[in-house]
Amino acid sequence: MESAASILESGIMKRSEGYDEWLGKGIYFFYNQKDAEWWCQQRAYPSPAILYADFNFINKVINLVYDYNDQEKFKEYCSAVKEKSEKLPGGKRRRNYMQLAINKLLYDAKKAEVFIDAIIAVFDENRKFWPKTGNFVVKFPILIGQIQICIFNSETINNLKIINEEA
Repeated sequence: MESAASILESGIMKRSEGYDEWLGKGIYFFYNQKDAEWWCQQRAYPSPAILYADFNFINKVINLVYDYNDQEKFKEYCSAVKEKSEKLPGGKRRRNYMQLAINKLLYDAKKAEVFIDAIIAVFDENRKFWPKTGNFVVKFPILIGQIQICIFNSETINNLKIINEEA
């Protein structure tokens, strides 16, 4: 809760800076409040709070949820890095290759003077209620997932407010 109050007061949010972030190094938001609450429980944060924000995107947003061209282009970047080392600095094993693909995409965009504000993607997380195998999938062939937004340009974040002080 102290962190949330500090963010509201200062307007400064800490970016995720790990070597194995799903959508790269940035400020993460969940589209659905229930997913944010689930994340707080998974991480066992002491006195968590959930912040709501509006976004005013100025530049490109990579939308892996529904933009076909972005999805196709992202597959190219995934293919380009799929054979890279599994080892992270410090010897840990890479959980996924997402950040490698996104880092390459962001590097190429910067070189081409294309500015990217955010990336939006869907993940198969916190959806244990939805069957993923068997006859159910054949009868109901839909992907159900959690939407995450990773902000690279913090200037696009507006109207921050606390929506849940006891996540």
